[in-house]
Amino acid sequence: MAFLSEGLQAQVLNLLPEEERKMLQQQLEIIVNTRYSINEEEITKNVAALSAPVFGAKGKVIGAISISGPVFRWHKESMEQHISLLLKTAESISNSLY
Repeated sequence: MAFLSEGLQAQVLNLLPEEERKMLQQQLEIIVNTRYSINEEEITKNVAALSAPVFGAKGKVIGAISISGPVFRWHKESMEQHISLLLKTAESISNSLY
């Protein structure tokens, strides 16, 4: 959602209560600036993931690359050492699509 057009983002965000909307907007801004996202049990219990977008030839997100695992060994601290490689890999894939 972080890389959707402003119009589409607004449509989704406007469905949320104001406090949730502000919190999500802050999180989306961080994701856009860092180019990666961390998820700890947001979708599936006991599963965490680190992901980065893959951009197509027109500069739009066409997919993502993700590393996931059980939270007891894959958590924010353990993910830190893998962020650089994930970003380089996502950039390499994106560049190969041009």
